[in-house]
Amino acid sequence: MDSHTLRSILIRVGLQTLICIAASVAATTAVLMWRAGGDFAAVPPVEPLWTTALMISAASPALLAPLIAWPAARRLHEVERVHDELAKAALVDSLTGVLNRRGFDEAAKAAFADGRRETGCDVAIMCDIDHFKSINDRYGHDFGDLALVHVAGLLDAVLQGRRAVVGRFGGEEFAVLLPNGRVEEAQKLAEAMRAACEESPIRRDGVEAWLTLSFGVAAADADQRDLRPLMVRADAALYQAKREGRNRVVWAADRRRDTAA
Repeated sequence: MDSHTLRSILIRVGLQTLICIAASVAATTAVLMWRAGGDFAAVPPVEPLWTTALMISAASPALLAPLIAWPAARRLHEVERVHDELAKAALVDSLTGVLNRRGFDEAAKAAFADGRRETGCDVAIMCDIDHFKSINDRYGHDFGDLALVHVAGLLDAVLQGRRAVVGRFGGEEFAVLLPNGRVEEAQKLAEAMRAACEESPIRRDGVEAWLTLSFGVAAADADQRDLRPLMVRADAALYQAKREGRNRVVWAADRRRDTAA
C-alpha cells in the first residue's frame, strides 16, 4: 500500500483511531472499501466541521465513522451520477434521442444473445429516409435535422409498449431489433412505420414537406447465434426496396433457402 492510499483511510487499531486527510479521488476508493465492511473511512480536506469531528473521542468510532464517510460518500454519488450520464451520452444520438450506432450494437447484441426463441424469432428492420439529400438541398440542413427527429419519433410511436431496440445507424438510416418477435407482427410494424411517415408531413415556418421511408426486414433462423449476418440481410433487403422504387417494405430471402440454392 503506498503512502497516498495510507493517508486516505482511517485505520482503527483497538480503541485507538488514526485519522488522516484524503484527496477526493482517494476518498471515493476508501468509501467503497468502507461500504464493503472495512474498518476505514475517507476524510476530505479539513473544514470547520472536520475540526469538530476530529475532536470526537476515539473511543466512539460508531459516531465518528459516519461523520467522516458521509461527505466522501456524497462525493462518490456525484461522481457515479456524472459517470452514468457520460456513459449514456456516449451511446445515444444527441439529435434524435435514440441509440447511436455504438449504443444499438451493444444493446442489440445483448438482446440477441439473451433471446428466447421458443415462441418467436429475432427480427431486424433497417429503415432509410428516401431522397434525404434532396431534402437537405431544398430546405436546408436544419430542416433535414428536423426530418431525422420526426422519423425517430414516428418509429418510437409505432413501437410504443413493445420490446425493441431502436438506433440511428448514421446519416438517414435507422435500425430496429425485435427480440423474440413474430414475423407477422414485424411485418405489420414495418408497414405501420412506412404508412405513418407517408401520412405525416413535416411542417415548419410555413413549409410543408412529405417524406417516405424504405424498409428491409429479416428474421433470424432458430439456430442463428450471431447478430451481424441478420443485420446484413436486413440491410440488403433495404437496398432492394430502394432499387424497386422506395416507399416500400421488402423481406430478405430465407438464408437457408439461399444456401440450398
